[in-house]
Amino acid sequence: MKFLVESVTEAQRVAACLYGEVRSEPVQGIAAVANVIRNRVQKPGWWGTDYSSVVLAPKQFSCFFPEGGEGNYKKLLGLMEQFANKTEITDPGARECIGMAHLVMGNYLRDNTKGSFHYHVSTMTPRPKWAMGHVPVVQVSKHVFYSDVK
Repeated sequence: MKFLVESVTEAQRVAACLYGEVRSEPVQGIAAVANVIRNRVQKPGWWGTDYSSVVLAPKQFSCFFPEGGEGNYKKLLGLMEQFANKTEITDPGARECIGMAHLVMGNYLRDNTKGSFHYHVSTMTPRPKWAMGHVPVVQVSKHVFYSDVK
C-alpha cells in the first residue's frame, strides 16, 4: 500500500478514498464525504493538515485498511494501482469520484453536511462509540453526519 500511496497525486488519493468509501452512493452522497474531508483540511487537527494527511490518517477512513472492510479495501487498491500504472479509468463510479475530488479540492463544491467532520452508515447498529451522545446534523443518502464530535 505504501508504494501505491507514494505513487499517486493528492487528488488521486482523495478520489481513491471516495471510491473506497462511497462509490455506490448517488452524487450527493459522494459530495457529502468529500465535504467531510475538506472540512477536516480546513480545520487542521489531529487528523491532518492537508488532503493527503486527512485521508491517510490512521483509522479514519475504513477503506484504507483491510479490517475496515475487505471489499472496499480491494476496490481502493485496484483504483490506486490504475492511477500508479497510468491506466485509463473506465469505471463510471471511479470517474465520478475523480471529478468530485477535483471539485472539493478546488473549493467548487457546496457543503451539504452543515460543516460535519464525521459520518457513519445510517443503518449501523449499534452506533459507533464516538457517535454516542451526539445528534447527527444531516442525513445524506445512506450516511448520517455529525459536526459536534471532538
